[in-house]
Amino acid sequence: MDPILRTAVIIVHAALLSYTVGVVLEQRSRRASRAVVSWLTVGVVCDVVATLGMIFGSTRGLLTLHGVLGYSAL
Repeated sequence: MDPILRTAVIIVHAALLSYTVGVVLEQRSRRASRAVVSWLTVGVVCDVVATLGMIFGSTRGLLTLHGVLGYSAL
């Protein structure tokens, strides 16, 4: 596997972990504190970086059906 894609997969997992921590903190405190917003922001940043890594690591080009679906999901 391409090292860029491998790194992107690891970063996606970091985004999922950040989202999970943010949502669990929010559910426990019942409010959006700075910690919650921070965890969710880290998740979004990781998601964007991972998506860019997957785009640049792709060997098929930038405009594929799978790519367009991924861009629109982000």
